[in-house]
Amino acid sequence: MGDTYKHYLILTFVIVLVCGCSSKQTFSTAAPPGGTVTLPIGAYYELDRAALSAIIQPCVGSWPTGIDQTTGNCIQPMGSPVVYNQGDSRIRAVANMRPDLISKLVIDRETAGEGFGTIGRLIENASLGKDKEYVQTFVMFDLPTSIPTGVASIALTSADNQSIHPVAVEVLSGTGSSDTFESYEFITNETHLRSFERAPHYTISFTKDMGVETPYAIQVDLTHNLTDQDLTYNGGEGVAFASNPRGDIKNLAWSDNGTSMRVMMTPAWVKQTIPGPGEAMSEMQHFKFYVAGGVTGLRLADPTPEIPNGFLAFDIDGNEIYSGIHISIQ
Repeated sequence: MGDTYKHYLILTFVIVLVCGCSSKQTFSTAAPPGGTVTLPIGAYYELDRAALSAIIQPCVGSWPTGIDQTTGNCIQPMGSPVVYNQGDSRIRAVANMRPDLISKLVIDRETAGEGFGTIGRLIENASLGKDKEYVQTFVMFDLPTSIPTGVASIALTSADNQSIHPVAVEVLSGTGSSDTFESYEFITNETHLRSFERAPHYTISFTKDMGVETPYAIQVDLTHNLTDQDLTYNGGEGVAFASNPRGDIKNLAWSDNGTSMRVMMTPAWVKQTIPGPGEAMSEMQHFKFYVAGGVTGLRLADPTPEIPNGFLAFDIDGNEIYSGIHISIQ
């Protein structure tokens, strides 16, 4: 994601994970040995739980003086660290959480408000590269049963070597246990918990050359391997599903026939008055969308005389922008 600041900026909205309608407890960065903590690690769009490893290092001292507040590491390590290798079941789940779309953070940002709107601009410009998909990534994590009481630093590493800022936890006295995320209605098993994780998907994003105007609308024609269109539920395994990260700024209309998908994107609103930040989709990052549902082999459709590049971009007057717009499918 670029510089390290992007990795560990803790987004300034508050999220409580509640399993079921009435959760019996919430989760924090403090727990007894063997207990479950929730680690806020910043914004990570593509973090795979099964590809994470962890080093848990106990520290000399207590919370928070035993931790270097700049690096998140122990000021003075104590004893040997505990290592969780990739696939360790104690790394319980990875979930991305988002703010309410009528939170002050979102509304003040889109209406040029100060205060919380300034926070929104900071998140976009300093952390997310002008992307408006505000996320905070949480890792549900079981502490080692043998870790001493006090404070510890947890360093996570992904298989693709993303630099994740270490997270400090307070180890409480007593004996904890791996949490079942029990609510008054039911006990959440591992399958329920991991349903919060992102499904396999493609990310479709756009860039433009210097000096080229940002489009008003984009149409994309995609093709993919044959999928099962007879499954009962749309969005099931093997059925294409297009997902819009911010429906409040962009309309995304799509159709799919089992091998071909067409996606059309237009602004959800256009503000041409002052004061205000202007257009809803003022940056190319705002056109980003996802294709999920278990499809494979997603690619641009073959060129046609009408759509030679597999996609079309238009300005606000409906004129086609013929060059300088680029698409990425990952």
